[in-house]
Amino acid sequence: MTASQGTPRRRSGFSRRLLDHVDLGLCALVVIASLVATLFDLSPIVRTLLGVPLVLFVPGYAMTSLLFPALVIPGVERALLAMGTSIVVTILAGLALAVAAVPLTPASWSVTLSVITLVGIAFTWLRRTSLGVTGPSLGLATMPRLAALMVAIAALGAMNIVAGSQLVADQQQSPAPLQLWMVPVDQQPNQARLGMQADGAGGAYVIELSTGGAVLQKFDITLEPEQVWETIVDFPAQARTQPIVARLYQSGSDTESRFVVLEPATNSGG
Repeated sequence: MTASQGTPRRRSGFSRRLLDHVDLGLCALVVIASLVATLFDLSPIVRTLLGVPLVLFVPGYAMTSLLFPALVIPGVERALLAMGTSIVVTILAGLALAVAAVPLTPASWSVTLSVITLVGIAFTWLRRTSLGVTGPSLGLATMPRLAALMVAIAALGAMNIVAGSQLVADQQQSPAPLQLWMVPVDQQPNQARLGMQADGAGGAYVIELSTGGAVLQKFDITLEPEQVWETIVDFPAQARTQPIVARLYQSGSDTESRFVVLEPATNSGG
C-alpha cells in the first residue's frame, strides 16, 4: 500500500530551525552585503540601497529582538521601535568612534554598525533557542491602513534625515588647498627643494623665483586636481646671500596665490 499523496512532508530539524529564525538570517545577509559594498567601494546606488537598512532598521531590529525575543510587541510597534533604536545606535556608534579618535569614514561606520548588529543577532538567536521561541514568519503581516501609513511616514522621514545629513556633509567637505613650499637641501647651501600641490580644480600654474627684484627662474606647470609637483633648484652662490622669494600664480592671473621666502644661507649657518 502506497502512501497517500496528500500526506505532508516533515521538514528536518535543521531546516526547521533555520526557518524559525529566518528574520535573523536576512538581517545578517543585509549586514554582510552592506559591509562588502562599502569595503570594496561598489557603485553609490548599491552602497545606498544596502546602507539605508543598515543605518535605519537592522541594528535596531537586532537590539529589539534581543530585548524582546518573544513576539510580544505587535508588528507596527516593533517596526517603529526598530527604526528608532537604529537611529540611537547609529548616533552612539558615532560618538564612540569620535571618543576613540577613529576617523568617521564610511568604512568605520559600516564596520562598527555591522559588528554591533551581528553581535545582537547572535545573542538574540541564543536567547530564542534557550526560551524555545521563534521569530516572525515569512508571510507579510496585515496591518490597518493608518498603521501602515505611520510606518511609511517614519521610514521616509528617517531616510530624508540620512540623505540630508549626507548632503550637508558633502557640501561641508573643504576642497584641497593650494600649497607651495621651498626648503633648503641639507649640506647643499646653493640648492632648494621647490614644490607645490594643486587645489581641487587643478590647472595651469606659474612659479616665479626672484631675489632683489630680479627674476631668477620661472616654471610653467600643469597639474591634475591635488597632484604634487617638486624639483631641485640650483641658485648662484651670490643669490643665496639674499632672501629668495617663490611666488605662485594661477594661469592668467597677475595676483599671486601663494608665496614663500627662502632665507639667505648665511643666516642659517650654511
